[in-house]
Amino acid sequence: RWGKTTFDYLHKLSHTENTSETGIYAVSGCYIYTEEVPVPSWSEIVFGFRRMSKEELMKYEDHKVGFAFTSYICEPVLYIPWLTEKIKALGGKVIQKHINSLSELTKYFDVVVNCSGIGARDLGDKEVYPGRGQVMRRRIIFVVRNNIFQYNSKPEKEVSVILPLQVEAPWVKHFVVSLSKVSYIVPLSRGVVLGGTAQNDMTRKIRLEDTQGILDGCCKLMPSLKKAKIFHQGVGFRPMRNTVRIELEKITQDTKTKFVVHNYGHGGAGITIHKGCAEDALSLVKQALAQLQTSAL
Repeated sequence: RWGKTTFDYLHKLSHTENTSETGIYAVSGCYIYTEEVPVPSWSEIVFGFRRMSKEELMKYEDHKVGFAFTSYICEPVLYIPWLTEKIKALGGKVIQKHINSLSELTKYFDVVVNCSGIGARDLGDKEVYPGRGQVMRRRIIFVVRNNIFQYNSKPEKEVSVILPLQVEAPWVKHFVVSLSKVSYIVPLSRGVVLGGTAQNDMTRKIRLEDTQGILDGCCKLMPSLKKAKIFHQGVGFRPMRNTVRIELEKITQDTKTKFVVHNYGHGGAGITIHKGCAEDALSLVKQALAQLQTSAL
């Protein structure tokens, strides 16, 4: 349900004059596997879903099953700033501040929405753990300033390393994702992102062995990438959790009733399901406000 809601939302946004600002656009490609897998639950959501033929799979060594389809790319490096500007235009304020406890916010606000991602672990939820992802970009035409996985608009030096090696690679038009090998090639509006890793640690530095592993895996899927040069590498941390937490929590602080709406733990699917989760979180915010209004009568 969350995925369907988000897909429909992205579909609508992609057909507006703001596409270049939102970073949302349709792209075709395939998911491939080394062994038989069931048809994914989202097969009826995306466009043109079909099983790949044996002839199509021949170029992907060791892969026996594949699904081709068209979906939407949503680039956070463009999308998040666009959303931020919409919030500001509606009168919202953005304040960057480190907090050690949600009580620092509920002290001033009756309802707090907790979208702290990997930071939820430091705020008390030990079920959250990092899914370390290292990616690199290979240049097509333009320079990309931020990494797709970063949460801050201004990357820290130890998180993102810019390498001044660039090359045009206009032949990369489709995404290829090997879920069995954890390798993926995704063309973006300003480059091609290669991945990946999924490690349970918080190492921010670029690991050369991971870089080589990403290159080996992606070049095996698409040998032409050997001619491309790395121009950007980055590390980010997926907020992993056994289940996504969308929950309304009622607390008492200084004898006053406060509410916290939790919305985190989306792992590597944050963008894929973000709109659906946001709508559920919004309904909980409305529920909290209604309870506060009733108690005030």
